[in-house]
Amino acid sequence: MADLSFNVGRSRTGCAIQILALMLVLTALYQVLSPGIWLVGVCIALYSLIRLNGNQKPFVLSRLDHQLWSVTEQGKSSQLEIEKILDFQLLVIVCFHQKEDQNRIIWRDQLSYKQWKSIKTLAEML
Repeated sequence: MADLSFNVGRSRTGCAIQILALMLVLTALYQVLSPGIWLVGVCIALYSLIRLNGNQKPFVLSRLDHQLWSVTEQGKSSQLEIEKILDFQLLVIVCFHQKEDQNRIIWRDQLSYKQWKSIKTLAEML
């Protein structure tokens, strides 16, 4: 674990799961709503899906000290202290002490195999 810097890109898996969930909800709503209201719901859902996926920005997570990490996103760097790393097999959630909205979700396809194994090992250690 000499290299504790993770270059996190965009996630195709996260996007696919969001689209699948949206399709399931829209299918269920189609059964109960009139076609006009359902089409308005489809438009709103597609707009919000596009907006949410547009918020995915690549970032770099680099270790500075034992629990102090640097998060670099769009040229802005901030130093945050990791509270815990939650491991859910397909994704890892990195929780920071400072701000609740600063938590990062890292999907399996966003990292190389070596980096994924490193962050999973780190999750076990914290």
